[in-house]
Amino acid sequence: MSKHTDNLTFVDLHLDRSSGTPLHRQMYAQIRDLIVEGRLTAGRSLPSSRAIASTFDVSRSTVVVAFEQLAMEGYVSGRVGDATRVVEVPRGESARVRRGVARPAPLRPLLSRRGTSLERASNSHPNLLQSLVPFSAGIPAINAFPHALWGRLTQRRWRKPDPALLSYGETEGYRPLREAIAAHATATRGARCDADQVIVVNGSFQAIEMTLRLLTNPGDQILLEDPGYSGMRGTAAALGLRAVPVAVDAEGFRVDDAIRACPRARIAYVTPSHQMPTGATLSASRRMQLLAWAQRCRGWIIEDDYDGVFRYRGQPLTALQGIDESNRVIYVSTFSKVLVPSLRLAYVIAPPDLVDAFVAARRFSDRHSPGVEQAVLADFMEQGFFARHLRRMRSLYEERQAFFIKESRRVIGDDLILEPNPAGIHLVGYFRARLDDNKVAAAAWDLGVSAGALSTHFLGKATRNGLVLGYTQADERETQTGIQALAWALRRVRGRSKSA
Repeated sequence: MSKHTDNLTFVDLHLDRSSGTPLHRQMYAQIRDLIVEGRLTAGRSLPSSRAIASTFDVSRSTVVVAFEQLAMEGYVSGRVGDATRVVEVPRGESARVRRGVARPAPLRPLLSRRGTSLERASNSHPNLLQSLVPFSAGIPAINAFPHALWGRLTQRRWRKPDPALLSYGETEGYRPLREAIAAHATATRGARCDADQVIVVNGSFQAIEMTLRLLTNPGDQILLEDPGYSGMRGTAAALGLRAVPVAVDAEGFRVDDAIRACPRARIAYVTPSHQMPTGATLSASRRMQLLAWAQRCRGWIIEDDYDGVFRYRGQPLTALQGIDESNRVIYVSTFSKVLVPSLRLAYVIAPPDLVDAFVAARRFSDRHSPGVEQAVLADFMEQGFFARHLRRMRSLYEERQAFFIKESRRVIGDDLILEPNPAGIHLVGYFRARLDDNKVAAAAWDLGVSAGALSTHFLGKATRNGLVLGYTQADERETQTGIQALAWALRRVRGRSKSA
């Protein structure tokens, strides 16, 4: 319905009483649009609130609130006893609309080179929302997590919270948690550190990105395992680093190849305890070679110990950091693979000379991790529950790996070659025949199974195809169903390959 007053044309002003939007918000928004569009020009006076209220059969307070909002945002001005007048809006906007020129479509954001690289790398990174699907790699047995116990510890902390935990906390992390982490890393991973070297962060991604920001410059070369952790490509690209692929074999990272290919590399990223994705363990001789390279070239080593606590024969291997005599190793580990991913707590063990730099980097990143969650985790570790949970998960995961391999061999046979691994929480299955692992992964995903394509973990041209398969999350029934789906996906792709 069109309404007119002496000095304001309400051609497009419609108050919808059935709308969930309050009438004063509707009136404010529509008058604002008339001003921005140039249909109410600067200097024109608006009718009195009483007149508008009468015209539209609303309370005067509705109009007053709308006018107050317009005045507060600078669209109108007025004093008590004086008329409310339209204020001049930017000429470019109003003139363009008055000329009848349509508003242009939104422009694509003008990203920086770093932003463009990050966006490109992100598009090729696996979707982490697949994590609840059977055989997703890197996902612990979420249903085996002690939820009730964790709930009691959390409730106890919130029942009478320490005010310090509710305020801004220590940038480097909650002190009791850092002490518990240092004790755990020393006892189980052979690390050489104290609590002052531990910095608590929100996930290993943050730890690695922070390390690279501190120790590299754009254009520096970084040695990456090939195949390796696919997330490193985006992180390196976002920081302007030049990734140098280094082949991996049964003994892990080929240090000789790295030195020959890139003698001036600034930093190396490795997963020595259980290589991602092949599962290889970096041999003792190569560990010493890598440490000697770092000392000689004053380079740095990022040791990503993402699942090193899960070793099913003997004790977990000593971390690279634990045998480093020259303080060139930055050790990174996470609770996401050990407890639950949503906890988003990880840590860095920094060389003593770098601690202050890491704390500064964390302070100007996101300051610190949530205090109460850190305190609950500290309680969980200090009271022995963490060590008990690790023992339970080692036993459970060893059983699940054996069942996974047995079921695969029974259903799929030697079309998918799987070998036991004494560590980790995933396996790599290799094809007997030449198949496109991306097509197999897509076919499996259509059936509700996450089978990562091995070829996506290569920096350059893939030299082997296969599937990266997590076995820890699925129970026996889910494993049986998933293996059946995987067998069907393999047959489907193999049939298409033969007919092509």
